Amino acid sequence: MQPAEHRRRPAIVAAVERVEVAVVGSGLLGSATARALGARDVPAVVLEQFDLGHARGSSHGATRIFRLAYPDPGYVRLACRALGAWARLQADAGEQLLVKTGGLDAGPGAMRCAAALRRCAVAHSWLSAGEVRERFPGIGPRPGERMLFQPDSGVCLAAPAVAALQRLARRDGVPIRPHTPVLGIDHRGDRVVLRTPAGEISAGVAVIAAGPWSERLLAGALSHVPRLTVTLQQVRYFRPAGAGGARWPTLIEWSAADLVWYAVPMTGGAPGVKVATHVPGRAVDPRDGPFGEIDPALDGQAARYVRARLPGLEPAPLAPETCLYTTTADEDFVLGREGAWSWRRAARATRSSSGPCSATCWPTWPSATTPAPPTRVSHCPGRPWPRCLRPEGPGFCPAAGCWATGAAGLPRAGQAGPSLRRTSRSPRWLVEVSMGWAMRAAGR
Repeated sequence: MQPAEHRRRPAIVAAVERVEVAVVGSGLLGSATARALGARDVPAVVLEQFDLGHARGSSHGATRIFRLAYPDPGYVRLACRALGAWARLQADAGEQLLVKTGGLDAGPGAMRCAAALRRCAVAHSWLSAGEVRERFPGIGPRPGERMLFQPDSGVCLAAPAVAALQRLARRDGVPIRPHTPVLGIDHRGDRVVLRTPAGEISAGVAVIAAGPWSERLLAGALSHVPRLTVTLQQVRYFRPAGAGGARWPTLIEWSAADLVWYAVPMTGGAPGVKVATHVPGRAVDPRDGPFGEIDPALDGQAARYVRARLPGLEPAPLAPETCLYTTTADEDFVLGREGAWSWRRAARATRSSSGPCSATCWPTWPSATTPAPPTRVSHCPGRPWPRCLRPEGPGFCPAAGCWATGAAGLPRAGQAGPSLRRTSRSPRWLVEVSMGWAMRAAGR
């Protein structure tokens, strides 16, 4: 028998959990991805660093705008597809998550929206000032003004929608783990390893839907990381006054100075009509949140707008809210893939994470890991970031040696259909989905 000091001690190897897909972030996009993966019987897990439904990101709150009126026909087509997907989600969840109210666009941007709607053969009409006052007495049109009306616009119930997606994902076997921060992400062979306080998780595909935390999480892990700006945004609610509370559409008012106001009808537990501007606030580090400070000067700005434009509201603001915008320089959504990595970033000035951007488009994306077709590709590695390649349909990009997609569908891994497994022909490149005008389309 060998002396005790020479005996070989058994190696202690920490168990590594293995899944097909790991989703980082349980906001709107992460939860939608989880629900889609569960519906396809894909082994997956969702990792969330905070409580579910927390208010430190972009997906919390009562309401967001849903709309078909965008200045970009690509957005209009996505929104039309999403309208049917919302109906299917509601049927699956057994609850109303989208309330149709009709929507108005005013100002210079309304003409561009009308042109895009006409190009896509989507119903719309112009209302005179008198017709606006008659149908929506809470809104005060200017003399001689016309407003664009689109009847399918409405309000999606943000927090209930996220909760429904999570409930459906769990029903279909996808666990969602709150208080599980991802400390780092590494490539190991053809897999991705996510480091958490509870141990490592090895995934065939990692979907990064971490919103304001995405850039920091992806830094050093991807060959191209988009520059994201995180800003603190404020919205305010106003109580309907008298008859002004009878009927409210969504409202987006474009101005020549790029100042966009929007109003969201009171529904889904909101304390009043939401009124705010699409103007990025001060840059913040999401790790410093939660943020509760309110700029009193913005109270006065919003009250003046309500007095001038929304006479059906009492001009004294009710409880304000804050959230984070996460934006790129061109304010487009981003859907990317590199090898076994998939990552999503809603350029959504994310107050609208369920709203004009995400609410319009996320139901059309089953996941970044399956061949669900976004409408366009606006980045490939053959182009310097963030310049865009925007083909109208599928095509081959000689600069990158990879396929760009159009409405006909994504380039699949070796045309491998719905398989999640990367083949030798799978492209190792980033894809940025053009969701152009999402921010300027306003309506947080």
